[in-house]
Amino acid sequence: MRTVDPESPLHKYKILAVEHPFTKDLGGFNIHGYIDLIVEKDKDTLCVIDYKTGNTTKNTEKAYKDYQMRIYSLVAKIDFPGYKYVEMTLDYLRKKPISVIFDEDDEKDTLDCLKKVWKRIEDNKDPKIMPGYLCNFCVGLERCREIRAGFMKKGKFIMPPPTPGDDEKMAPIELL
Repeated sequence: MRTVDPESPLHKYKILAVEHPFTKDLGGFNIHGYIDLIVEKDKDTLCVIDYKTGNTTKNTEKAYKDYQMRIYSLVAKIDFPGYKYVEMTLDYLRKKPISVIFDEDDEKDTLDCLKKVWKRIEDNKDPKIMPGYLCNFCVGLERCREIRAGFMKKGKFIMPPPTPGDDEKMAPIELL
């Protein structure tokens, strides 16, 4: 078991995982990620903490609608079964943390929404390539451009077939 600074409010909790990696099949598609911290508050309560370092904060309503928090809640319930409650906390480090708890209806809504998003991705025959603002800061930007240029054929962007281990039903996707 890891220990924390005695000045931290976490000193009284049992740390179960730090940077907890996960890959979960959520009904035909995989979700990958890392959960910053998972602690046991008491025998019935697991607390998942997601540290935020930016200046933007969410209120309780926005935290409740945050799909990252909802996904982390699903993962924590799968990976750490047996807890009655899973408290989700956004810790803004220098600002007041926000905590929410999702119930079974919330989990169902989350899975339904994720499945709809996945279906839209699968059904999209002509997605637009729209590099985002963060692409400018990506360490792989040049390599990404090289890969995209390599997939160009007759003015169309051809996605490569899945790599070994990916879902074999997926076919190359042609983009304009």
